[in-house]
Amino acid sequence: MIPIALFGIILVALLLYGWMPARQAMLAVMLGAAMFLPNTGYQVPLLRQYDKFNSASLSVLLAILLLDFDRLKRFRFHWIDIPMALWCLCPLISSLTNDLGIYDGLAEADGQFIQWGLPYLIGRFYFMETGSLDDLASALLKAGLILMPLCLVEIAKGPLFHVKVYDFYPHNYWEQFRYGGWRPSVFFMHGLWLGWFMTVATLAGLFIWRTGRPRAIFHLPVRYVTPVLFVVTVYCKSTGALTLLGLGLVVLWAGQFRKVLLALLIVSPLIYVGLRVTQTWSGEHLVSLATSSLGEDRASSLSARFDLEDLIIGRAMLRPWFGWGGWNRSLVGTTAWTEGVWTQEIGRHGLLGVLVWMGSLLLPAGLFWWRFRHRLNRLDASTAAPIFMITLGPLLTIYYLTVLDFSSYNPMMLGALASAAVATPMTLPVLAGVVRRGVYRRRPQPLRPGNSNPRSVEASRPAGRRDGAPHAS
Repeated sequence: MIPIALFGIILVALLLYGWMPARQAMLAVMLGAAMFLPNTGYQVPLLRQYDKFNSASLSVLLAILLLDFDRLKRFRFHWIDIPMALWCLCPLISSLTNDLGIYDGLAEADGQFIQWGLPYLIGRFYFMETGSLDDLASALLKAGLILMPLCLVEIAKGPLFHVKVYDFYPHNYWEQFRYGGWRPSVFFMHGLWLGWFMTVATLAGLFIWRTGRPRAIFHLPVRYVTPVLFVVTVYCKSTGALTLLGLGLVVLWAGQFRKVLLALLIVSPLIYVGLRVTQTWSGEHLVSLATSSLGEDRASSLSARFDLEDLIIGRAMLRPWFGWGGWNRSLVGTTAWTEGVWTQEIGRHGLLGVLVWMGSLLLPAGLFWWRFRHRLNRLDASTAAPIFMITLGPLLTIYYLTVLDFSSYNPMMLGALASAAVATPMTLPVLAGVVRRGVYRRRPQPLRPGNSNPRSVEASRPAGRRDGAPHAS
């Protein structure tokens, strides 16, 4: 089943592109790969590794080249893409500054691009049109509903689907036992990854439910299935993902404070990383709070995370600007590991890597917030998807601070957010209905020699004669 799934997705992608609209086909491939492919891979020349985390992006790229090449030609590089481009080049810079050689640097940069840059570009390709963010929110809700019965089975029986289908379990099986019961993982690497996926799907459903459009998903009323999805997400028992879900709910019901709250949410990861890198804040107060509210078990896990961050930061500051490069040279001894993307970046690629990584995550959300700020306090069917995506940017950054997740659908959503941020005001989903109804009109221009603007000519005629007949004089 492993080679059938990993290589069969190429054929599935081509068939889907021939069967349904291109954007829906891309979403089906990217989300379906995260939901059902096995957590393993093969060594392939030029790719280094062909696995679950890049097979979907490569399949979509092949489908674009063969069946949707016009979309690739319409793409234009924007300055908002600079942080992602620099992030993909960081491995080359770190390898050269650590005397690891240009071959090692190019190989690392190639892997970084395929893992992060390619799905980001796919998101940029497919979310430049009006209404595209609505398609993304609906697809995420559908994905959560598909996973919901599988989650219920594993909550009752334990993680079994990956073992039954692919004959192995990709992580520590007993780590999925939490709070006296099982935490599902289905076909994800870990229950934490599934918890984040279900959180994103639940937030999409809540935003859709709040605005009432669309009213049904899979012919099921959204107002009924979304509360059930919320309960299943809670029973996924991922404390961090549930915290992010709570933040999303605060944004959803923030009302007139939503604009300020989103601005604080966008800058909060920057503040956290700055405090931790400078060792200004140790996290002891947060551990004490976790002890009183969540218990000793969760508090000890949080304390271990902070201790691990201190070890990695101390090692990284020996080469602060460009890091230690690959080959686990940034780790301390044989017992250290990384639990978040940001600690991996500061160890491998130094402060440069952390800065461009956070720029690629937060700059699209910040720019979209700025361009959309006058509509943020109003939540309706036209603003739900943009507000959901602005919220998703900082929540994804906070998630990456604590979890080392390589899923390709996350940078794809980031690329969608970047495309929405750089879109002109009249191509944003919020004004799509206005354009279709023909309400929007350009302001009449003054009549000048050679000006053929019909509205300007009409405005220059005497009152009462709008039919084009010559004046009596």
